[in-house]
Amino acid sequence: MKNKPTKRSLTTIIGLLLLLFGIGTLSYSYGPLLFAETRYQIKQVAYNPTLGQHDTSSNVQSSGTLEPVAITPVDTDFGIVIPKIDANAPIVANVDPYDSTAYQQALAHGVAQAEGSGVPTDSKTMFLFAHASGDLLMARRYNSIFYLLNKMATDDEITIYYHNLPYTYQVTQVKTVAPDAVNYLENTPDTDLILMTCTPPGTTWKRLLVFAKLLK
Repeated sequence: MKNKPTKRSLTTIIGLLLLLFGIGTLSYSYGPLLFAETRYQIKQVAYNPTLGQHDTSSNVQSSGTLEPVAITPVDTDFGIVIPKIDANAPIVANVDPYDSTAYQQALAHGVAQAEGSGVPTDSKTMFLFAHASGDLLMARRYNSIFYLLNKMATDDEITIYYHNLPYTYQVTQVKTVAPDAVNYLENTPDTDLILMTCTPPGTTWKRLLVFAKLLK
């Protein structure tokens, strides 16, 4: 007759199962972030002649760098495209930024427009927000469109589609603020668009804000 499992072996098995569960949870939660970061770095190598070998396909310009591929917007009635970070999502209009239930439901479908903020055709500042993942499971439960928003820099472009027309914005500033800095939800002079997400990705410690002006 085989010996019954000892207490030590049972402890080892339980420990291994807990370890596998932990690894699985981290992979499930942060896998999309790692994938997005990896894809971004590969893209930088392809577009920057000083970072590595170049594609020899028909998408390569005469200069030797990879020609950017146009992004087809998923929603032209109200949507956002940020070519630099491959962000492409619908915008859910008029979402209460103080109602966690409302904005979590909205973020499951795309980027949220703060209730009362502007649109491309008026004079008010448009405020858009999306999670960069609020906790271990938030990244998968809600649509983390702005994972790579921290890659944005001055002069980068953002396109907002509104009623089937494109509106191009140019980044003027990127800054990090405390999570209770809610004054940016109000109309901001000399700023037509503000994008907001949590930073660093995987935390809710601070807020990353990207400011942009509409190109006339």
